[in-house]
Amino acid sequence: MFRYLLITIIIPCSLALNSQQRIISGEVVNTNGMPLIGVEISQDQLKKYDTNYSYSDINGIWAIKLNVEANSYIHFNYRSYLSQAVRIDTTQPMKIIMEEAAPLPSDDLPELYFPSTTGFGIFQFGIDFNQGNYDGYRPLLGDITTDFLDNVKPIIYVGLGYERTSWMMRLNIGYTPSFADQDLTIKNTSDNFMLDIVGGYKIFDSRRWKLITKGGFKYLNYNLENTVLEDDATLSEYLDNPDIELNFSQPFTYLGLDLEYKFYTDDEYLLRYWTIGLYGNYLFKLKRNPYLGTKNVSLSSEIPIEFQKVNWGIAGRMYFGSRI
Repeated sequence: MFRYLLITIIIPCSLALNSQQRIISGEVVNTNGMPLIGVEISQDQLKKYDTNYSYSDINGIWAIKLNVEANSYIHFNYRSYLSQAVRIDTTQPMKIIMEEAAPLPSDDLPELYFPSTTGFGIFQFGIDFNQGNYDGYRPLLGDITTDFLDNVKPIIYVGLGYERTSWMMRLNIGYTPSFADQDLTIKNTSDNFMLDIVGGYKIFDSRRWKLITKGGFKYLNYNLENTVLEDDATLSEYLDNPDIELNFSQPFTYLGLDLEYKFYTDDEYLLRYWTIGLYGNYLFKLKRNPYLGTKNVSLSSEIPIEFQKVNWGIAGRMYFGSRI
């Protein structure tokens, strides 16, 4: 079912035929003549779905970003309303009145939509692979800890966030279930916890791809317990305590990049879409005093724990906005 909309666009064009920097000023009004959005559109803010076009010919399917700060868009098909190409090649104002929508040329082209939203809420689900540099623990626990910490289990997480035109922020909470490994003398007896707070700036955001640079703080907590000791266990020999428990608790700072691919729904175009993304983070070097032990174990407060490694993950996200 096609929608009908009367839109008046008044575009005073101050453009030269050979100009590569085009500025369009205009106003979109409703059927009562009331302004909907005040705009200043430059050529690079026009998002064209097909790439075969020239600077002087805007005939085709366009997505025009009307209000950058409010993340507002208008999508329309020129061929549905106009009998000839619209050419931005004059210094005279043009008045374009689009009335009853004609059928679209093909079923795979979008209907006329006028979604306007102040921002998008974010729900996400992902897996974070935390492979850090845990060398600070090895002098304490020996080869047994080396085996465990080199194979830290991925953390499954969920999160919420908010995104505007140029920036975003997210909060993630994750865990890994308890597990035991036959090759290790240490097993995890409680859920591993992760808290992640991140903010970012969008490098680009096209119809299908999004790239975000980000920075944040991550807190990790691993709880380990020695349950099966072999005769030659390094941990037992070193600490002389078969009931040792280890709590690994570490906050750190990181910088990273998110690359996302977008999927849209037909009925909620631009007001709801999904992405699947791959990200990488660089973990800053920090020093943190570990807390070790529940029985006859103490550590020096000067033992450094250093992180300096890339970690990565995958995430699926749903972006949802509402009309204003």
